[in-house]
Amino acid sequence: LALGESVASAYWKRWWGFPNGESAVEAARHLLVHGRPYAAVEVLGHALRDPNVDVDVSLLERAMIEAAQSPSPSASNDQVMFRYHIAFLLDRMAESGLELSRVAQLEWAFLPLLEDREGDRQLVLHKALTDEPDFFVELVSAAFKGSAEEPGQFDEGAVATARRAYEVLDSWHLPPGLGPDGVDEAALNSWIDKSRSKLAAADREAIGDQRIGQVLRYVPEGADHVWPHEAVRSVLERLASKDIEIGLAIEVSNSRGVTSRGMTEGGEQERHLAEQYRISAAALSERWPRSALLLTEIADDYQIQAERWDQEVALTLDRLGS
Repeated sequence: LALGESVASAYWKRWWGFPNGESAVEAARHLLVHGRPYAAVEVLGHALRDPNVDVDVSLLERAMIEAAQSPSPSASNDQVMFRYHIAFLLDRMAESGLELSRVAQLEWAFLPLLEDREGDRQLVLHKALTDEPDFFVELVSAAFKGSAEEPGQFDEGAVATARRAYEVLDSWHLPPGLGPDGVDEAALNSWIDKSRSKLAAADREAIGDQRIGQVLRYVPEGADHVWPHEAVRSVLERLASKDIEIGLAIEVSNSRGVTSRGMTEGGEQERHLAEQYRISAAALSERWPRSALLLTEIADDYQIQAERWDQEVALTLDRLGS
């Protein structure tokens, strides 16, 4: 390396390794200077697996930004290793106290690489949605057309952005106001009111309300052990928004996931759910009538599903008998 810049450049453009501590920091800096941000991210990702190693968050951010702005590595092994480190480093950056919006921007850039993330890692983007009504409205506007917009042609970039925004919204299960001690009703109402005002200005009122309803599905039970939490019941009564209720009901169904059952079981599972929702509706009917009506509608839907499964069983048994 002492022979001059040309030798140093040739060295760092070919160098590979996993140093620790200060050596990793030095290597990452050289790799960035010589146009290898993906390798710099991998070096830092490996080094920071050691909890005793501390790296300046500005170096991490620089490596991530440059990687986001660079072509993907051509070697398949480089792509696999980069994917392995990316989620870990984003979490370390968030833990370091870097502004949430800056971490979220990087996460947005690398979102396609995080689609197959392991476990139940919560996206920083989800936290940003929960905290920032402006960001929520921005993603709704990117994912969905306004009610008055005419169909038109979209370039590949706009389509990719819309798809990415939809995926983030669809995987968002962190309701505003939700904390370790339950739901902060004032914070929830503030977030909803600000979001709805901005959604109206963006011509996204109906679809925006539906997306609000979908995230409200993930509030816990209330103090009376009946779902949804009292704060959401109050929202439903106060706003009387059919679109919020539609979104909430849709997500109740979607969040159930795939079911399995015996060949002749029929709709027993759905009948049990219908009965549970009817009991909850009865408990809320006096104080929260609109919430009770929503729970009754959910129960009715499960009852219809139960009858369909019963019909499937009847047809199956008929075919077997013949």
